[in-house]
Amino acid sequence: MLMEALYHLPLSLWAIPALLRDDPKTPLHLLIFACQAGLTTLTCVADYMSWESFSSKEKLSLGGLYVPYLVLGE
Repeated sequence: MLMEALYHLPLSLWAIPALLRDDPKTPLHLLIFACQAGLTTLTCVADYMSWESFSSKEKLSLGGLYVPYLVLGE
């Protein structure tokens, strides 16, 4: 939640107008954003895959939520 509040939200608010004015720093900032979002999503996927109390079907359902976000982030 700290990463969302301190990094993602301010960057998103900055990036929207920066994309419209074609700021040359925008691609670098969005690359960092995508790498960080992908890494945290991958961490979530690795964590829930190790849960022994959940069935394979439940893990697959969670994968349906997390994996597309992971693919879009990268």
